[in-house]
Amino acid sequence: MRDALSLYSGEDQQELLDGLKNIESEMLVLESRYRGLIQLFEESKVLLIDDFVNQKDLNESQRYQVLESAVQVLEDVKTRDSFTVYLKKFMESMDIVLPNMMAQPYKIPMYQFAHIQAKAKERYKDGSISFTGVGEKVRKLINEHLVSLGIDPRIPPTELFSNQFIVQLKKGKSARAQASEMEHAIRKHCKVNWEHDDDWEQMVLALETLRDEIQSGERQGSDPFTDLVLSIAFESDESDETVERIQPYTVKIMGALANTIGGLNFWERSDLVDNLASELDDIFVLSGIPELAKHSEHLVTEVIALARRREQDILGSTPPR
Repeated sequence: MRDALSLYSGEDQQELLDGLKNIESEMLVLESRYRGLIQLFEESKVLLIDDFVNQKDLNESQRYQVLESAVQVLEDVKTRDSFTVYLKKFMESMDIVLPNMMAQPYKIPMYQFAHIQAKAKERYKDGSISFTGVGEKVRKLINEHLVSLGIDPRIPPTELFSNQFIVQLKKGKSARAQASEMEHAIRKHCKVNWEHDDDWEQMVLALETLRDEIQSGERQGSDPFTDLVLSIAFESDESDETVERIQPYTVKIMGALANTIGGLNFWERSDLVDNLASELDDIFVLSGIPELAKHSEHLVTEVIALARRREQDILGSTPPR
């Protein structure tokens, strides 16, 4: 380094050395801001967030679950705002340090945090989320990464009455994620158009019709577990043929749940939950249906999560026929 710096005048040498010192001091700030992001999620019980953003040894089901849990945490507006501020500060430090090699350990986490933010922006229809103020170097890297994932950061969240809304809604999302995104799209539409929608009688009639359709669907035998399996394994293909193929296994799933989760303190006993997960995995893997076997880990995770939320419904009903 001394030989290289000897090519410069004394004043230029000092400027270069000062630049190196600035990067070294910024590394302390960068690490602190990274830890702040990790802590935000860990305090909300997203305990594998560090492994996720560093792309450590997590299987497909675990990666999906961590990403989904992180996005769910950001449903709270205050938490989402805090995350946006923390991430922007982290990116500011990255812009200062890059392209220095000292920034390399933080590039993958930067991409992963940006992915979480992009998912939250679309899920909650939050147009206030942007990379405004982030340095050009970092913004270019983030944009390229998101585009490689099929996310164009220049395009605003898909609105409720867009022709692409349903198409985008069903892409690689669990039933819970789809319901959440639909809910926030409706909320945003109502909020934005509150002053303009004055035909309240028509709105009441429309909501009553929607309520009747929901009840009608439930009476005809549609159940959330069948919908869940269809959304994950068959990309929401609800054709009669597909439903008929999986129906015997939906019955087995409901039977396994009804026979298992009613025990005392079931959800607090990890051994019992693990046994249930193993039983469900066997149902999917041994079904002879390639789509169920391929997505077995993801299906097991989501079925157990849904069963926890719908325990009373399961125990109070018989498996669908």
